[in-house]
Amino acid sequence: MKNNLTNSSAEERESLKSEPYMSHKMLAYFQEKLVNWRNQIIQEIDEEAALIQNQVQDNSGDIADKGTDEASRLVELSNVNRHQILFESIDRALARVQNGSYGYCLETNKPIGFERLDAWPIAELSFELQKNEENLEHNS
Repeated sequence: MKNNLTNSSAEERESLKSEPYMSHKMLAYFQEKLVNWRNQIIQEIDEEAALIQNQVQDNSGDIADKGTDEASRLVELSNVNRHQILFESIDRALARVQNGSYGYCLETNKPIGFERLDAWPIAELSFELQKNEENLEHNS
């Protein structure tokens, strides 16, 4: 997946850091970033679906080729599933932009931070809480 979610420059990101947290300008920046990412995922899902469809329609080849094709389809289906999960997370983030809760930890209601959101715009938890949850999952 591509990392360049917007065409924003380093200067634009730096100027946003001086804005009040989750100002109209900052929210617009993240909304654009999320919408662009969402559109990119839609395009990738469409491409993966077309690839799977072509593989299903191509019934030629020997047993080894068919096995390879099946393994490739499973990888593509896994990618589609991963994209669907991201798609749902992006939609939740866009809903939070609309209702004014975007950028704040769902657990503590404290700011997540511009840098973290710029790197991962679907973040729902503060860095500390996310790290704690990951540690709990890892130790379980």
